[in-house]
Amino acid sequence: MSKARGGIRGAIILTVVAVLLVSLTILAAFNSLYFHKFLVNTQDTRLLAVALDARDALGRAVALGLPLGQFDGRHQVIEAARAGDGGVVGAALFEARGGGFVNIDAGTPLPEDWATAMRRSPAAEWWSVRDAQGFGVLVPVTNSFDTRVGVLALLQSSAVLDAPARSFNETLIGMTLLVAGPAALILAALVFVLVRPTVARLPVWSAHASALQAAAEAGAPLPDPPPPAATAGGRLIDALVAEPMGLLRADIRDGRT
Repeated sequence: MSKARGGIRGAIILTVVAVLLVSLTILAAFNSLYFHKFLVNTQDTRLLAVALDARDALGRAVALGLPLGQFDGRHQVIEAARAGDGGVVGAALFEARGGGFVNIDAGTPLPEDWATAMRRSPAAEWWSVRDAQGFGVLVPVTNSFDTRVGVLALLQSSAVLDAPARSFNETLIGMTLLVAGPAALILAALVFVLVRPTVARLPVWSAHASALQAAAEAGAPLPDPPPPAATAGGRLIDALVAEPMGLLRADIRDGRT
């Protein structure tokens, strides 16, 4: 009875430690994803402040009735926005034309996914956008009649996230290992303690199978099965191999008759 209680206690401890390790791994993964999202939001907020300053400068020009495409100072405004944040890798000004928006300098339309974001939230004051260069913000430019005459896009490289994300992940991994390391050692020790009695029974049955084969080849009497195991794990092995060993003995006897 005491051995049975010990086995139950060991199984409970083993389960608790295994659940702890899995929980720590999942928690670390979620924390890493959350921190990445936090970094993106933080960078977007910084970039949004720069974009709004640039948008206000453009808005003052169009408030005087000057179309964005004819405002020569737009390049200075955009360059000032670039200088305002060293992480800016892309800046573009789009003018409202024919129901859509077209890049004033390149003549290309607003990317479809950006236009979709605007249509999805038409009343938003800004939109989060992304392209091959990185991620950033898109802010509307309106005239004195509150008509949307253009949009300004500022993008920053995803590389701005690398250093803080790497630092956070290294700290997170260190803290996780600090807890998971001892837990993993306990788990390994418990597995060894609980599984060893079961595995130790396998050589006994392997030797019995070899003895049966040797007796069959020599025509000698078949050896008796090994005595029952003393441990619960060993008895489990006995139950698993009892039927195939019985079939093997029957085949040998049938072959002799």
